[in-house]
Amino acid sequence: MINSKYSCKEALKLLKSGFKFKSDDNPIERNFRFLNDKIYVSSENESYVLSQYEFLDLFSQTHFLLINDEIEEEVDPKKDEEYYSFRQ
Repeated sequence: MINSKYSCKEALKLLKSGFKFKSDDNPIERNFRFLNDKIYVSSENESYVLSQYEFLDLFSQTHFLLINDEIEEEVDPKKDEEYYSFRQ
């Protein structure tokens, strides 16, 4: 799923699953997220909310890229134990 382009319908399906996207075709980069049955669109100069039907109508010719949120690394228990043993 990394660096893949998605159609509007594919993006909508994944938005509903909690993924976030950005537009790829426009000179204005827009970010898209789904919350409470609405699509929230934001860019540097604009912010608005669309219904699913409005989203499909307005962005039917747009390609989308998945936004990868950085995932926090899990704490290594061994390193954690070493760290706290030095602090005693």
